[in-house]
Amino acid sequence: MPVKAPVMKFVIWIFAVVWLFAACKKEDHPEPGCGISLLPPDSTGYFVFGTYISLCQGPSGCAVYYKLSNGFVYRDSVIHLLRPASFRKTPLGGDSGNTASALLNCFPQEMADHPNTTIGCPDCHDQGGYYITYKANSASPEQTWTVDTDTANLSNPMIQYITRLDTALAHL
Repeated sequence: MPVKAPVMKFVIWIFAVVWLFAACKKEDHPEPGCGISLLPPDSTGYFVFGTYISLCQGPSGCAVYYKLSNGFVYRDSVIHLLRPASFRKTPLGGDSGNTASALLNCFPQEMADHPNTTIGCPDCHDQGGYYITYKANSASPEQTWTVDTDTANLSNPMIQYITRLDTALAHL
């Protein structure tokens, strides 16, 4: 029994629509106003981020740093300020790798344009600061930033990034 022309046209139309959607690929661009997307660190690179405060009470709470390496996130193992020195050997579980990687997908252009800088006046009046280090691979230079927690003197893109950073730290 021959297939009627309207049925055949409908089948071809459905096939074309399915083929178009299958051919579409979502591009990996940061959301509007995000800045840029940094490459995830390779097996020799890392992304370190966290908070610190110089005047703190007791042996804990002075600094908390996390390191993204090989898709895993490691928490610092020593209480120290500004310069992460040692990370635990056991990675955090759950969705921690995606949480940390999201910070690379929406990196402020201001920071990318000015590596190894201080933004604002972190810990100048005992308010603490954020510490961020990025090294894509063994051949790339390490880039470090310290950022003020007081958002009054930060640009809107920096405030948005710090909000993302705070959210990530709260989930780790």
